[in-house]
Amino acid sequence: MKRTANTLTVLGLAFAMSVTAKPFVYPADGQTAEQQGKDEYECSQWATGQTGFDPTAPQQTASAPPPQQRRGGAVRGAVVGAAVGEIVDDDWEDGAKAGALLGGVRQSRRNRQQQQAHNQAQQQAAGQQQAAVDSYYKAWGICLEGRGYTVG
Repeated sequence: MKRTANTLTVLGLAFAMSVTAKPFVYPADGQTAEQQGKDEYECSQWATGQTGFDPTAPQQTASAPPPQQRRGGAVRGAVVGAAVGEIVDDDWEDGAKAGALLGGVRQSRRNRQQQQAHNQAQQQAAGQQQAAVDSYYKAWGICLEGRGYTVG
């Protein structure tokens, strides 16, 4: 179930990054197709220089793998609980049961917190990537509009 949720999160982020499409360009001043191609190329170079983003370069979408879900909290808790139970009231069995329960709950909470932090980092990276794409296309469009094209 957790792996499915992680996969859906990654797929959702990938989809969100692919939503921005290259805007349409219309030659409002009667530019030829050859001139439009030249202008689009030159504006692409200018936009890349202004934003530092190049849509033709491979994008770094790989990030740190999800944190590995640790196990063994219940076992460690049982060992500690057994020792404490034996010392406190000469009953290691009840101490082991209580320790196993507490250790399992604590490990589960730590795993959940690590997964949430990982998901938040993934979302932040996707947002930064999307902002770079948006900024590039805004600069590209401004350049083309300055050359007499309608961009939308």
